[in-house]
Amino acid sequence: MSQSPITVTYSLEEILKQINYKLDKIDEKFETKLDASQKETQTKLDNFQRETKAEFDTFQKEIKTEFDTFQKETQTKLDKIDEKFETKLDTFQKETKAEFDKINERLSNLEKSQTKVETRLDSIEIDVKELKGSSKAQIWTLIGILITAVGGFLVAVGRFVISGNP
Repeated sequence: MSQSPITVTYSLEEILKQINYKLDKIDEKFETKLDASQKETQTKLDNFQRETKAEFDTFQKEIKTEFDTFQKETQTKLDKIDEKFETKLDTFQKETKAEFDKINERLSNLEKSQTKVETRLDSIEIDVKELKGSSKAQIWTLIGILITAVGGFLVAVGRFVISGNP
């Protein structure tokens, strides 16, 4: 079998039109695919941006919640510490006041005792002065009695010696 040659005649214009047509189709497909790809990329970028913003907002809320919780816990702890400090300070003040009251009472008692001792010392001093005065009087009285006794003895001895008789 032999084939007979077929002659095909094309015009150059016709071929160029077909090539242009095919290039236009390829260009349209490329533009369509590029537009679709750009839209898809933009959609994905928008979705990523929304998701990132949502995650960031969630993260920000979580941090704010954690910070608020931390702040409340810290404030609660500080309030408890302040309350304990106030209680201990009040207790210390009461105990200190009680001790100072005891010290003041003891000091008052000592001052009263000192006044009593001073009064007693004054009366003892007066008694000593009186004793000194009465001792001097007693001593002079004794000296007077002694002089009288010695004088009487001398008179008796003198009579004995002068009279010669006992």
